[in-house]
Amino acid sequence: MTLKEIIATIEELGNKHQMIATVWNGAAMDRLALSDVEYPMFTFDVSNARIAGQTIEFDFSMFFFDRLQADASNEREVQSDQLSIAEDIIAQLKYGGWDSFVLSENVPIVFFTDNTPEMLAGVNATATVIVDFIADRCSVPTTFEF
Repeated sequence: MTLKEIIATIEELGNKHQMIATVWNGAAMDRLALSDVEYPMFTFDVSNARIAGQTIEFDFSMFFFDRLQADASNEREVQSDQLSIAEDIIAQLKYGGWDSFVLSENVPIVFFTDNTPEMLAGVNATATVIVDFIADRCSVPTTFEF
């Protein structure tokens, strides 16, 4: 499975979740800078990748957030709701029916509240998607001879 296919899968899971209004692959601040933001919002981006033996591991930073009331009195409610949405997406990624990737066992989650550009709260989950690395040098388009 390629990075592009992983991104498409995560994006599709987000778009089909009935509690997510906006899905964005890329930096959250880039999307927040646009005027047509609808909340709750799910943004995700690949932050790192590494080849580890016969696998490639992709680290994804996933933000789930919603707007707070002006006095932030609903902060815990918003964080709780966004945690539930994050759990839904993580559960779908962990589903054993995927034959092309697995999700790491541990997914750290950090709660946040931010005032950029609006008062927002939610969770940031860091998940590692692991796919097979075939290391097939015969398929490399090269004229180099060993």
